[in-house]
Amino acid sequence: MSTKSHEIKVVYNSSNNSNRVSQILPNPKDKFEPQSGKGVCRIPCSCGLVYIGETGRSVSTGISEHERCVRRHRSSKSAVAEHSLQNGHNILIQEAKSLPHSPFFYQRNIREGVEIFKHPNNFNRDEGWSLSPNGIGLNNQV
Repeated sequence: MSTKSHEIKVVYNSSNNSNRVSQILPNPKDKFEPQSGKGVCRIPCSCGLVYIGETGRSVSTGISEHERCVRRHRSSKSAVAEHSLQNGHNILIQEAKSLPHSPFFYQRNIREGVEIFKHPNNFNRDEGWSLSPNGIGLNNQV
C-alpha cells in the first residue's frame, strides 16, 4: 500500500541518521544513584588507611553518620571517628565511595569481607566475614 494513495505525510524518515527516535526520546529508566541503596562503602583517611563498612540502610546514610560522629567526637559509635580522634588524622569523607550495592545481607557481608581482604591497611574494628586462608569459602567471624 502506498502512502500517496491515502495522502499520508511521512514525518519521520529513518534514513536521516542525525535524528534517530532514540536520540529524541528520553530514557524511560530511572537512574540509580550508587549511594542510595544498601551496600558497602570505603572511607579513606589522610594517612592512607581506609575503612570498609557494610550497611543495611542507604550507603549515603552510613557515610553521613560516620561524618557526624567525627564532627561530634563520638568515637564509641564509629570506627572512623575513633581513628580520627586517636590519631589526629583527617577523614576524607568527600572521597568516600560506594561499592556495588546489594539488598541481600549475606552478599553485603561477603563483599565487605572481600574488600577488607583487598585492603589489609584498614582501620576497621573487626574483620567481619573474612576469606579463608586458601581462598575457598568463608570463615564467619561476625
